[in-house]
Amino acid sequence: MDELYKNLPPDLAASIVDELSSQARQTFDKVVETDWRLTQHNFLVNAGGAAAVLAYLGSDPTPAFAVWPLVCFVFGVGASGIEIRTLLKIYSVLNKDALRRRAEFVENKISVKDLGPPANVGGCAAPINHLCGWLAQIAFVAGVVVGITLYVVNAP
Repeated sequence: MDELYKNLPPDLAASIVDELSSQARQTFDKVVETDWRLTQHNFLVNAGGAAAVLAYLGSDPTPAFAVWPLVCFVFGVGASGIEIRTLLKIYSVLNKDALRRRAEFVENKISVKDLGPPANVGGCAAPINHLCGWLAQIAFVAGVVVGITLYVVNAP
């Protein structure tokens, strides 16, 4: 199909416009849902780890070793913040692109075959998001492992 909007039967053109509108709504909904889920998961696990270490620091007169897991958890909180921001950027760009494609289709500027989103629509945000997601998860695991190891090694 290489037809422009004006060359399509009205019912087919309307269904394509509806599909493009649906894509725009879906990407916006994903922004909201993903922001909530990632914020809850990554920040809570790393911030929870940091809070646990801080509570321990306050209860032990010589807790110097506990600073290292705290550093891991704080690093994880920072990485998850970057992860969330880049994911929101990706979905925002996808949403704007879906709106652009719909408008250009209705204005007869693009044909049906060009209605899909570009391959790398998120730009450099996607690899940054992926890397920071891994870093946040690794920071949590490292904080737990380092904390347990240092606690066992320094236990009286």
